[in-house]
Amino acid sequence: YQCFFMQFVFCYRTYILDRFPRNYALSSMWLILLSFVPLVFHEHFDRRKFFLFCFLLGAMAVSIHTSYIPVLFVNICVCLIYDGFCKNGRGFSPLAIILYLVGVVSVFALLGGLVSDMTADSYYGLYLFNYAGFVAPTYAFYNFSSVVLPFLNFIPCADILSSHEGFAYLGAGIILPSFVMGIAFIWALGKKDFREKYRNFINNNQLLCLLFGFLFVFMVIIASLPKISFLDWTVSFELPIFIKFFYTFLRAAGRYIWTDVFIIYFLVLSVILRCFRAKVATILISLCLLVQIVDLKDILFHIHIDYALKKSFVSSIKTEEVWNKLAEGKKNCFILDDSRYHTPSLCP
Repeated sequence: YQCFFMQFVFCYRTYILDRFPRNYALSSMWLILLSFVPLVFHEHFDRRKFFLFCFLLGAMAVSIHTSYIPVLFVNICVCLIYDGFCKNGRGFSPLAIILYLVGVVSVFALLGGLVSDMTADSYYGLYLFNYAGFVAPTYAFYNFSSVVLPFLNFIPCADILSSHEGFAYLGAGIILPSFVMGIAFIWALGKKDFREKYRNFINNNQLLCLLFGFLFVFMVIIASLPKISFLDWTVSFELPIFIKFFYTFLRAAGRYIWTDVFIIYFLVLSVILRCFRAKVATILISLCLLVQIVDLKDILFHIHIDYALKKSFVSSIKTEEVWNKLAEGKKNCFILDDSRYHTPSLCP
């Protein structure tokens, strides 16, 4: 029952709800969770299975959405580092990275990417993550506001309109238990037996804690550069040329905060599972889901308006008489598409 409710908590993420109706590929964030499977179920993956997994993961990343390629690459590197230092690890093998890249390039070539003349826009310095984004519901594409925590709606954020790719609002279903856990943790540190258990847990999982801590900080940095934004305060600075070149492949760097959001979700739900009995944990996780649904109902409301209701579009210039009148005394006309991905076409 815990897993049944947990899967809905993970799926009921703000960015997934924001993107799912408009971009199915970009909302396929299950790929991020999938990349951690060899780490979580370490004992079920020998070297051969891990190498095959890396190849297939690269193939899926490029065939679903290219934004996932660098995200999953970093996660694979985390798994490799864990294997290299863990006592029962598979050993550090660069072959896993090579196979991941082979999976990416082979499927990319199969889809015609190596012979295509298509180009992608670089949004260097745009669509970034604001450090207040975890608790700022106004950081959305839709005109979204929190229902359960309305005071958060007044949090000011710089570049709200251009930064919806860095939308990382956790939702009240995760923020509230995180706040309670933080207070309980500080209170419990005053007890000697808890300090002993906490110290033993850190010692037994030191490598895993260091890797996820590094991954969390690294993704925050990648998602926010070349600006440091907190609330409405922003500082911009120049990056070296080779880092700028790297950012041309990322396009919308704010998307790389996705991994950190999943880490927070996983941490909160794992604490609930470890600290409470099965029945109590099931009730608490279901309550988190209920609070999350209520808090994010504005997004569902906007999705319903945009897609569930029938719409019709009527243009006043579709009639032949209007076009004949517009063409009087003119040899050519330019048809301008409002999309930035198309160039004007010349029609006689």
